[in-house]
Amino acid sequence: MAHIPTLSIEIARLCGIKIVIPKQIKQIAIIGLGSIGKRHLRLVKEIRPDIRIILVRSGKGASWPEERLADVTVNTLSEAISNGIDAAIVSTPAVFHVSQSMELIKSGIPTLIEKPLSHELSSAEKLRQIWLKEKTLILLGYTLRHAAATDFFYNKIKKDDLGTILSVTIRCESYLPNWRPDQDYRKTVSAKQNLGGGVLLELSHEIDYANWIFGPFKSVRSMLKNSETLDIDVEDMADIIFETHDKKTVNIHLDFCSQIPSRFCLVNTDKGRLKWDFLKGVILWTDIDGRSESWDFSEERDEIYKNQLKHFFCCIEEECKEKVTINDGVSVLKLIASIQRASNGVCI
Repeated sequence: MAHIPTLSIEIARLCGIKIVIPKQIKQIAIIGLGSIGKRHLRLVKEIRPDIRIILVRSGKGASWPEERLADVTVNTLSEAISNGIDAAIVSTPAVFHVSQSMELIKSGIPTLIEKPLSHELSSAEKLRQIWLKEKTLILLGYTLRHAAATDFFYNKIKKDDLGTILSVTIRCESYLPNWRPDQDYRKTVSAKQNLGGGVLLELSHEIDYANWIFGPFKSVRSMLKNSETLDIDVEDMADIIFETHDKKTVNIHLDFCSQIPSRFCLVNTDKGRLKWDFLKGVILWTDIDGRSESWDFSEERDEIYKNQLKHFFCCIEEECKEKVTINDGVSVLKLIASIQRASNGVCI
């Protein structure tokens, strides 16, 4: 980062020229030490060892080895703020996102909020209004936007001549007990209604990128279901059919009760089909004559989170353009609310 001499700043001020001084992140707060908080703690220490990490814990959770990576551990967010943090990552259950982010926004602290923005639309809207007033940098943790293949796939659809899109099929299937093998999955955030669990919120990555690439949507049909195979009180399956304003359909299946995982986006056109297989890290184009071309974007999961963190730091220190904003987070929650209402019919 270029150093701006003090004399140059003073000359600019006297000449009435506005100058933006790059901000250096010296301290960051990580709020919460669940599975995602542990990952952020480990990766921040790895990619930016110069940044001092202040870990915020309630004092009620179990102790984890990763906690030793933090420079300081405090019990309240206000303690972290009073320590002079330059950035924050909110990685607590969704029900706490708004209250914690509100405090950070009002303190002018750039924040990365784990997805979803909230467990409910109304509180997210309130947070957005505060954000519009304060103008604090807020990013949302929809990590698929930071995968190596994302921009390539987006540009293929938006810029290449793949033909007229006929339909889109998106699937995300996994097995919740395998997500956090060191914990009883029935006691995790994902399995509890009162903490913002269920596939709609937990697997909302797919809803986010579907809206980003293929939206906005005109209407939706849906069916939400509890398979009764996991002994939990949230929906573990969702089937969603969005219709775009030009009458294309986007079919999304989400579940975390399948023991054979799959994750892909398949775009059918009148010239062929484009498939992004997330698990294999491959994008494949097959034309109507059977000719195919593939591109390899395989990467470790940590790399996607590193890309997201680097982007977050870049937005703070170099004023990079934000990829996923609070508006995107609110849009996802609006779609989820529509999906929930549509589970008994059609919602527009």
